[in-house]
Amino acid sequence: MSAVLLASQRVQPRLAQQLGFAFRYPTLRSALDDLCADPSHELIIEQRLARRPELVFPFFSDPANLEKITPAFLRFRVRGTTTAQIGNGTLINYELRLHGIPLRWQSRIDAWEPNRKFVDTQTRGPYTLWHHTHEFEPDDGGTPIRDRVRYRLPFGALGDLIAGWMVRRDLEAVFDFRRRRIQELIA
Repeated sequence: MSAVLLASQRVQPRLAQQLGFAFRYPTLRSALDDLCADPSHELIIEQRLARRPELVFPFFSDPANLEKITPAFLRFRVRGTTTAQIGNGTLINYELRLHGIPLRWQSRIDAWEPNRKFVDTQTRGPYTLWHHTHEFEPDDGGTPIRDRVRYRLPFGALGDLIAGWMVRRDLEAVFDFRRRRIQELIA
């Protein structure tokens, strides 16, 4: 039996090839390269508010507002910050529930440019990578806001296979709620 497993069987997908089927990974090497590549994902959300950045940005420097723009089903609570106002280096501790599972999350503000952008990075939480950039671009009396989230699930390709679709769906729902809520609270 070892010969069957370890020796080449020279199996060819002739019928599939004759029918014009194109394999995403035509070789074992290309399939393994894809599996071992950076498994991070990116989500980009954009909205425009009809207020100037100096009237929009202060909303995001108050930690209490994070709870206001998070859907109730997450039971999201800010449990403390290392500074009264959010700024460069601030650590923010949260608790929330993902599909009923209680989690603690900590993020650090890695960049803080008032009225332009800020970046938060997860230091403890459910992701192996969470890097969230918030950009505010002034234009003709308004403020386009762009959220760019790079995230990576635990367990690499296996985590993606098991939960990737659900995580993406959940994140899109959270940011859709957030976009509407920000519009209501700031407009």
